[in-house]
Amino acid sequence: MGVGFMVFLAAAAAAGYLGVKKLKEVEQEIRQETRPAAEPDQGDRQQAVLPEPAPAAPSTEPAEDLSMDTRVLNCLAGQEGMLQTELYGYFPEQDRKTMQGLLLEMSRKGLLRREKEGSTYRLFVP
Repeated sequence: MGVGFMVFLAAAAAAGYLGVKKLKEVEQEIRQETRPAAEPDQGDRQQAVLPEPAPAAPSTEPAEDLSMDTRVLNCLAGQEGMLQTELYGYFPEQDRKTMQGLLLEMSRKGLLRREKEGSTYRLFVP
């Protein structure tokens, strides 16, 4: 019983080591994919470079008297719908999680309408 148990422990340790190694590889791939396009790609794969969005109306620039809701609505005004991922480029000072939460809350309040499109949403001003 002692030898079988030792073999089992050795196999479990090896599996754990290989699992952690694979997780680190996956984490590194994700970090490379989410790295901003401006940084050079260190991997062999070529990274798709998205064009920078056109400058938004001046009202989207940070201003003390404009709330984020107002800035987002000003950016979407006159658009026939903008992808949420495109909107992120207009607010580089905000991280994506913050913007996602803000847009979800605005949608719940009825300030904008979101339609699922692929892995993102198309945003409309009602």
